[in-house]
Amino acid sequence: MRRTRVRFFAGLIALCALISAFSGFANDVEKPLKKEKTPRFTLMDSHDEPFVFTFPVEKPVLLTFADQGGHEQMDAWTQPLLERYGDRIDHRAVAWLEAIPSLMRGAVEKIIQQSYNWVLLDWDGAVAKRYRCKANGANVFLVSTDGFILFEHHGKMTKERLEAAYKILDSELKEGE
Repeated sequence: MRRTRVRFFAGLIALCALISAFSGFANDVEKPLKKEKTPRFTLMDSHDEPFVFTFPVEKPVLLTFADQGGHEQMDAWTQPLLERYGDRIDHRAVAWLEAIPSLMRGAVEKIIQQSYNWVLLDWDGAVAKRYRCKANGANVFLVSTDGFILFEHHGKMTKERLEAAYKILDSELKEGE
């Protein structure tokens, strides 16, 4: 009888460990994005003009956020998306500048103005935080014309995630025709 209980409890512990391992694996898999309204915001752009991000809009929006550490990952996302969709989508790039000391803001703003055509400036990081952006990585969102987040990715571009973005934008653009 005692041996049976020991086996039973050993089996129960093994089963719990197995369930725990599989539930951890399931959490690592990309979950479908629930339909979430895009937070609206107002930021100053790199030409010292206010920009209001609100909906509805005429085209789907590629919304990107990057801090200094995520800047290098951004081109891997934006280049293929902008090459494929061109002027059928709008790109709104946000520079997440919270880590820049206030004494250096003027110099950083001049560098941004000289290096980029148009960028929104999130000096305190409040907008990036509302979008749950991750530091030191690209933060990419595809937003529908009515203001819903269709796609969200934080980090380096992968071929699978880029293909998922293509599929979503293809579908969104087809619906808009």
